[in-house]
Amino acid sequence: MNILCFGDSNTWGYRPDRKGRFDENTRWTGLLQQKLGPEYHIIEEGLCGRTTIFQDELRENRRGLDMVGATVEIHNPIDLMIIMLGTNDCKSHYRASASLISKGLDQVIRKARQNASQHFDLLVISPIHLGHGVGEPDFDPEFDENSEVVSRNLAAECRRLCTAEYH
Repeated sequence: MNILCFGDSNTWGYRPDRKGRFDENTRWTGLLQQKLGPEYHIIEEGLCGRTTIFQDELRENRRGLDMVGATVEIHNPIDLMIIMLGTNDCKSHYRASASLISKGLDQVIRKARQNASQHFDLLVISPIHLGHGVGEPDFDPEFDENSEVVSRNLAAECRRLCTAEYH
């Protein structure tokens, strides 16, 4: 069974102490592989800074919508796709609501399905809540207090999207 994990730095395994990437036995994708065993093939497709639909002006190729089609084609056939996106969409300069982010997520999912060689099951994981102070200058000033609020509203919007569109 091929399981494609498509996400951002959380899927990539970014260490919050800024010392690179967690090793494969610590990343959640590696832990999933260990739990499921060798009859499952976990495909890690995480990228730091990846968004659903927003273009990062400083770093290329961060829009999930631009990357998901080719990614699915590269790894076909896929049996299950796990998507965890939305954290970077909360950055203050995008000014996106949780509702808008879920609409972007919907576009990513639709494009993935269009490029798949067969039907696949889908698991959408709402990103973590951004903690208080995430936007402090010594941590990540691309976020602010509104980013924290938006991140807390993502789970409800993801649920609404998935129950309405993909049940």
